[in-house]
Amino acid sequence: MDLVVGATGTVGKQITLQLLEEKRKMRALIRGGRERAEAKPFLDLGAEIADGDLTAPDTPPHAPELTLLFAPPLPCLTGATTACGGWTTMAC
Repeated sequence: MDLVVGATGTVGKQITLQLLEEKRKMRALIRGGRERAEAKPFLDLGAEIADGDLTAPDTPPHAPELTLLFAPPLPCLTGATTACGGWTTMAC
């Protein structure tokens, strides 16, 4: 499963929509979760929505089977593989 961080941003939205178009199982990390208006298109296409904020380190949903994809430049995630509990990471 892929986790897209920054899914409501310009690039993250395109990544999320592409993953959903490819029928990949994915989760979008969105501050405010399912309640945010920006989550609706992803929910309509079958995405899982996780409520989280990368400025609060305990909020990203931990699951070892996730591949963490992040769209924005996040200097705080340099070395994200270690910082995120061993997740596989890919910067887009």
